[in-house]
Amino acid sequence: MINEKGEDEFRQVCAKLDVPRFTDAKMGFLSEYVSIMKPVAQSLNILQSETKMYLAYLLPMITVLKEKLQHKQSSAVTCKPLIIAALLNGIDEGFADMFTDRDCVAAAILHPKFRNTWTDDNTLIESGMQHIRYLLTTSSIAPTSSAANDGSSSTSTATDDDDFFSRRRAPQHQQDVLTQYMQMQTQDITTLTVWPELKELFIRLNTPLPASAASERLFSCAGLTMNSRRTRMSDKLFEDLVMLKTNNCV
Repeated sequence: MINEKGEDEFRQVCAKLDVPRFTDAKMGFLSEYVSIMKPVAQSLNILQSETKMYLAYLLPMITVLKEKLQHKQSSAVTCKPLIIAALLNGIDEGFADMFTDRDCVAAAILHPKFRNTWTDDNTLIESGMQHIRYLLTTSSIAPTSSAANDGSSSTSTATDDDDFFSRRRAPQHQQDVLTQYMQMQTQDITTLTVWPELKELFIRLNTPLPASAASERLFSCAGLTMNSRRTRMSDKLFEDLVMLKTNNCV
């Protein structure tokens, strides 16, 4: 909220620019707008950080941001449409698919800062845990089969039948590793060094692009598409043209 000091600064700016002072209604609107957009600005500031930035931050950030906006929705007056129609609906439209991406969910769980505390959706956490166990299984070395058959002879057909019904399960020690990690209380990321399997998986899932060249190329393409001769282009047409251009379709 804009405090008394902020109101005085507004009045001084208006006086220096020789413009009418802000009315109480305008000051109330600005105060509410600043209060609502503050968590949005904080989220963007964290996500664009150049240090300690991992994919693990994405889903917890979206979850916490939505909770903060929903909390402000009950007290909002003039900016309530901004929260509902623009921010909450925009977040759902842009990031809903990310919550079905098992790699994103697993990345958040594997960060000691979040684990299973960033959401109340137990189904989502369980899905991420199962995906982590699956990744640990597929990255492990499969045990070699023994040439001996416990002294009993069997035909190749019987062996094939046995192999058909065999199911690959995660070694018990890998499940214990994940359980031990989830029970740890510290948020220090260096604790992952205790479990090399989890550390390797954390690096695999949480390593972002090393440069912003891909994003810069996209912005450059968008700037070339929306030129002075296309000022009446609709949002949908603009999006379609940029997509076709970036995929070398035009």
